[in-house]
Amino acid sequence: MRWAAVILFAAIAVGAPSAAAQDVPPVDVLEVSGSLDTLAGDFLLTGIEQAAERGSQLVVLQLNVPGVLTTDTDELLQLVADPPLPVAVWVGPAPSVAHGAAAEMLRLAPIRSAAPGAVVGYRSPLVTGTDLTGPDGPGGTDEIVVEAPVSGLVDVVEPALSNLLASLDGAEVTVRGETTTLATLGPAIGSDGEALLDEDGSPAETVVAEVLFHQPGPLQSVMRAALAPEVAFFLVTVGLAVAAFEFYAAGPGVAAAVAALCLLVGGYGMVTLPVRWWAVLLLLGGIGLLTAEFQVGRFGRWSLLGGLLLLGGGMLLTDAEPHLAPSWWGVTLATLGVVLFYFAALPTVARARFSTQTVGRNHLIGREGVARTRLGPDGEVEVDGARWSATAHRAAGITAGDPVTVTAVQGTVLEVEPKGADRPVK
Repeated sequence: MRWAAVILFAAIAVGAPSAAAQDVPPVDVLEVSGSLDTLAGDFLLTGIEQAAERGSQLVVLQLNVPGVLTTDTDELLQLVADPPLPVAVWVGPAPSVAHGAAAEMLRLAPIRSAAPGAVVGYRSPLVTGTDLTGPDGPGGTDEIVVEAPVSGLVDVVEPALSNLLASLDGAEVTVRGETTTLATLGPAIGSDGEALLDEDGSPAETVVAEVLFHQPGPLQSVMRAALAPEVAFFLVTVGLAVAAFEFYAAGPGVAAAVAALCLLVGGYGMVTLPVRWWAVLLLLGGIGLLTAEFQVGRFGRWSLLGGLLLLGGGMLLTDAEPHLAPSWWGVTLATLGVVLFYFAALPTVARARFSTQTVGRNHLIGREGVARTRLGPDGEVEVDGARWSATAHRAAGITAGDPVTVTAVQGTVLEVEPKGADRPVK
């Protein structure tokens, strides 16, 4: 029995190799989660070649790839089909998926494996948003939920990576005319140095091969985060909204850096995904209407239309079916967040920024506004679409709805008088 492989696998993978592992070639695990772009493809190519140079006995490609966004897949598919060392493709853990060329990699690999509950298929098209078709066979134009081996596609069904490695012990794999026998298991040794036993009293086994985990670097991971359509939509809309505010508010700062970062990462997603450019125009139109309404200090039917344009642009942003489709709830939440940002956050932040000496306050003197409460003598007024604390002489008799004129600014408090007065009331 191999139950000890599951129990001790994590400790062996992250800790120092045991004495037995020192005589066993390592196993490399290359993990890709998210759509496969050029960066991830290069990561897999380089990882397989480096594992061969390192003398590893096996490379496991752990995939969760809903879509393939690079047309340069030929070299990777050829390397997986004819590798310099044994290569296993494992789609897992559930509910991982492998679509397009990722499913084709599974079909071509010397060792084809998936977790129960994993989804593979849609090998036509091979690349998301194109007409590149894959060969006929299982999962050609549909999806398969793996529960048992699938002829021509999945040979080994294991729920966890540790189970897969345990099941491959002693397996003979032929690559480039040479047959290699995999050796992944060895005696399980307890902390006291004694051999562990199975429930039936026989010596327990565990994975003794050193397992080396590899993932794309931090920068690649950040850029690849935008390969989900709803994430790209969120980052671009937030970046545009913050950039519009920063332009209106006059003066670059932290917000400008946030806008630049969002647009950089979101822009990478936009140029990598198969985007409908007319949907991008809807997105830009929505941002434009919201910005225009914010600048004039009101939110009405044009703001509503702007929100609807944003929502429609997000829902229809990509032409990536059946592999990828925007999450409706993700797009909806992003749209609501941007609309609320314009409706609630921007006026408050704008008022705070314009009330500081670093931006300048004298420009408010002489501006006209409307009293939002009775000033007796303190209250609130609205000037240029933003609410301010205000004060006036009691004799001014200013009530809610009366037009007012700013006569002075004290800190964040405006001194006002009734509109049309010959001089400030003191």
